[in-house]
Amino acid sequence: LEHASNFQTTERELRSTAAHFLLHEGTMRQQVKTLSEGQKALLSLACLCLQKPSLLIFDEPTNHVNFRHLPSLAAAIRNFEGAVLFVSHDAHFVEEVGKIDEVIDMGLVLEGARPPAQAKKKVSALSK
Repeated sequence: LEHASNFQTTERELRSTAAHFLLHEGTMRQQVKTLSEGQKALLSLACLCLQKPSLLIFDEPTNHVNFRHLPSLAAAIRNFEGAVLFVSHDAHFVEEVGKIDEVIDMGLVLEGARPPAQAKKKVSALSK
């Protein structure tokens, strides 16, 4: 994590960021190659958060993440200050992220049957 932040982050901020992603001290002392796929995904996301990018793009962010880590992942996306674009088939996760400006149902788009009123309803319902 120190490398990800270009050594511009205090020890307290590093620990806080790691803890937010349920990466505890014991986990942080392990070599990356010994971590599970889910832990590696959370570590990568923690690194991204420390770099403070203006845009995050995720393709199925819930893949390889333990179900108990999903609330932390959703909170990180929800609290991210920049723009986020993500693809997910997990409707519960999308609802948990909460602040969604636009939802595109690719099945309806590909069929050419996406009525504007239906799309607005769906976006409005997820934004509440």
